[in-house]
Amino acid sequence: MLSDREQRFAAERAREHTMIDREERLARIVDTALDAIVTIDESYRIILFNAAAEKMFACPVAEALGSLLDRFIPERFQTAHRIHVGEFAASSVTSRPMGKTHQVLGRRGNGEEFPLEASISWVEVQGRKLFTATLRDTTARCQTEAALRASEAFNAAILDSLSAHVAVLDSDGKILAVNQAWLRFAAENASETRPADPIGADYRAICLAAADPLVADPWAAEALAAWAGIAEVLAGNSDYFELEYPCHSAKQKRWFRMRVDPLRSERGGVVVAQEDISSSRNLADALRTERQRLANLIAGTDVGTWEWNVETGAVLFNERWAGIIGYTLAEISPLSIATWFRFAHPDDLEKSNALLRRHFAGELPAYDCECRMRHRDGYWVWVRDRGKVMEWSADGRPLYMFGTHLDITESKEAEARLRELNESLEARVAERTRQLAITTQIARSASRAKSAFLANMSHEIRTPMTAILGLADLLKLDNPSPRQAERLDKLHSAAQHLLSLIDDVLDFSKIEAGKLVLEQVPCDVARIVAGVVEMSTDRARQQGLTLSSDCESLPGPLLGDPTRLRQALLNYVSNAIRFTPQGSIRISVHRQEENKDHLMLRFEVSDTGIGIAASSLGRLFRHFEQADDSMTRVHGGTGLGLAIVKQIAEKMGGGVGVDSTEGVGSTFWFTACLRRAPERAGGGTTMTVSASVDTAAQQAPPEGRILIVDDEPINREVIVAILENMGLRADCAANGATAVELADKGTYDLILMDLQMPLMDGFEATRRIRQQPKHAQVPILALTGIVVKEVQNRCRAVGMNDFIAKPFRMAALREVVTRWLRPSPGE
Repeated sequence: MLSDREQRFAAERAREHTMIDREERLARIVDTALDAIVTIDESYRIILFNAAAEKMFACPVAEALGSLLDRFIPERFQTAHRIHVGEFAASSVTSRPMGKTHQVLGRRGNGEEFPLEASISWVEVQGRKLFTATLRDTTARCQTEAALRASEAFNAAILDSLSAHVAVLDSDGKILAVNQAWLRFAAENASETRPADPIGADYRAICLAAADPLVADPWAAEALAAWAGIAEVLAGNSDYFELEYPCHSAKQKRWFRMRVDPLRSERGGVVVAQEDISSSRNLADALRTERQRLANLIAGTDVGTWEWNVETGAVLFNERWAGIIGYTLAEISPLSIATWFRFAHPDDLEKSNALLRRHFAGELPAYDCECRMRHRDGYWVWVRDRGKVMEWSADGRPLYMFGTHLDITESKEAEARLRELNESLEARVAERTRQLAITTQIARSASRAKSAFLANMSHEIRTPMTAILGLADLLKLDNPSPRQAERLDKLHSAAQHLLSLIDDVLDFSKIEAGKLVLEQVPCDVARIVAGVVEMSTDRARQQGLTLSSDCESLPGPLLGDPTRLRQALLNYVSNAIRFTPQGSIRISVHRQEENKDHLMLRFEVSDTGIGIAASSLGRLFRHFEQADDSMTRVHGGTGLGLAIVKQIAEKMGGGVGVDSTEGVGSTFWFTACLRRAPERAGGGTTMTVSASVDTAAQQAPPEGRILIVDDEPINREVIVAILENMGLRADCAANGATAVELADKGTYDLILMDLQMPLMDGFEATRRIRQQPKHAQVPILALTGIVVKEVQNRCRAVGMNDFIAKPFRMAALREVVTRWLRPSPGE
C-alpha cells in the first residue's frame, strides 16, 4: 500500500495533468474560434493571441505575444483606450452584458485601419487582472451598410426630384415615407385633419376625417373614394387604383390624379402618387367649353358645316347640312365629295367649280357661291356655300378645306317677290320713300359724325401745337437775333390764334353733340377777370390799346364753372382787340339780380372799335356768321366765338347781347347765374389744370428724376429740353407699357403721363405704376389735350395728381414741375 505522502503526490500529479489537459482543450477552442480573441494583463501586454487574431491583424502570434496592445490601436485612440480599460477594471462589472459591444477602429500589422466590433471582460487569476477582448472585423458589414445608405439616399433623391407627391403606406395605412413634394404640399395645406408632418400619420384616419359631418369638407366623397381604392390595393383585391379629384382653395382651383400601386416588399403596403393635373384639366375644360361654344354658335346660326379632304375626296357633314335638303346623314351615307355633286344643280356646278379653281390658285381669299340643291321633295333649295382652304401642301396644293351651307331660300324668294313689286309704280314709290328715309338717316348720322370728327381733329391738332409752342419757347433761349426774336413772337402769335380757332371748333362740336357739361366748383369772379386781363394785356399793348377792368365787390363764395366764364370773357376781349384799331377796352362786372341762393351777374366788354351796322346785329351769335362776311378776310376768325358765348350763357341760365354804334364802338355783354356756396365747403381736395405760371413757386431750383411718357417724339424732345434747361434729368417712354417697365427698374420723383398712346394708354400705365410700392406716392401729372370733367374723373380714379393742358408754354411746365418736385408743407 502507498503511503499517505505517495497518495498525495499521485493526486497532485493527476490534478496537474487534468489542468494541462483543460488548458490544451481551451487553447484549441480559442484557436479554432472564428472571432479574434486577445487577452492582456495589467501592464497592457498581450498574453493570448489566437489564430483568428493573427489573421485579422496580419501579425504572427509569436510576434504579438508580449507586445503592447497599442500596436493594434490607431495612435490617436491609444490614450483614450487605456483610460477606458482602466475605468472598466476599476468597476465591479467583470463582463459586458450579452450583445453589448463597442464599435472601434483597429490597426493591422501593415498600418491599415479597419472597423471592429469589440466585447471586453476581465478576470482575476492568482491576484492578476486579465482583460480579454472578443473582436470581429466589420469591414464587409460597414461597406454593405454604406452601400445600403447610398442606395437609400439615391432612391430618396429620385423620389424628391419627382413633381408628383409620393408617399409609402404600410399595410395598416400609416405613412412610412414621403418625398419633398408631398412634404411641401402638407406644410402649405396643413389643417386639423391634415398634419403638416405626415410621417407616421394614419392616412385612413385623414381620409375618414374629411367625411366627418362636423368638418364639412367639400371633398368628403372624394376622400372616402380615395381610401376605398387604397384599401382594395392593400387587401390585394386590385392591382392598382386611380382617381381624379378636386382640391380647390380660396386662392386657386386645383385638380389631382391619384395612382395607388402595391409595394413590392415582404412587409406589404402601397405607394401613393398624387400628380397635379390642374393645367391639363383646365386646358381640357377650356377645350370642351370652346367646342361647346363653337357648337352653340353653329347651332345658333342654323348653318350646315362641311370638311373636305381635297386630295382623297373624303368629306364630313353635320346634320344640318343634310337637313337643309330634307335628309338625315344616315340617309345620304356613305359620304364623299360625290354626295355634293349628286344634289347640286348642274347649272350651278360649273360656277362653283370655277370659283373653287380661282380660290385654289390664290385669286380669291375664300370661296363664296350661291347655288341650288335638290330637296328630297323635288324642289330646289338655295344655299350660300362658303369655305376656305385651311391647310396647304409644301408645293402649294390645297389639302383640307372647311366651309358652311346657309339656307337662303327665303331671302331668294323675297328677292323675287321684291323684283315683282318693283315692276309696279306703287312699289317704286314705296322704294323711293324708303330710300329717302335712309338718306335722312344718313344725313343725321353724317351730322353727328361731323361733330365727332371736328372734336377729334381739334384734339389731334392740340398735340403738335404743344411742339410748336414749346420749340418756339426753346428757340428764344438760344439768344436769337432781334429779327429772329421778332419772327418767333409772330410764330407764337400765329400759334395762339390757331389754338383759339381750335378751341372754338372743339367747343362748337361739344355743343352740337350735346356734350357741353358745366362744373359747379368754387368760382372767384375777380380772379377770373384779373386772369383774362393778364392773358390779353400783351396782345392789346402790341396794338397800342389800353385794357382795364372794373369788377364790383361780390359776396362769396360762389359756385360755377370758372373755365367757361373765362372762355366767354376771352372770346369777347379777343374780338374787341381784333376790331379796335385804337383806343381802349374795358371789362366790367356787376350784379343784375340776386336772391338767397343765386346771384345773376352781368359781364360786359366795351371797346372803341369800328362798331357794327344795325343791319348786321341780328346775325351775330349765329354759328359760322360774322357781322360782315368780308371781315373774315380782313380780321380773321371762324364765326363761332359769339355762338359759343351764347351757348355758355344760356347753359348758365343767362343770355347775351350787344350795343353798338358803327364808327364809335361796341359793348358785348352776357349774364350768368352763380350759386351761393355754403359757408364752409365739404372736405376733400380738387385737382386743378395747370396752364398758367404761379410766381410764388419760383424758389430755389428743383431737383429730382423725371419720367416723360408721350407717344409723340417731338413732344418728348420739347419736354426733355425744357427740363434740361431747369437742370433736371429725364427718361422717356413712347407708350404706357415701356413706362411701366422703366418705373419697375428705376425710381422717379415725378412722372408726366400722356393719356392717349398705343399699346397701353396713360390710365392703365398709371394704375400699374401705382401698384409699385416705391411709386405709390410719386406725383403723376396728366398730359392731355382734353381737360374735361369726365377725363379728370378717370385720372383721379387711377391715381393721377394734376393736369398739364396741351398745348402748354415753357413757363407753365416749369411752374408745375417746380411745384410738384418741391411741394409746400400743406400738400
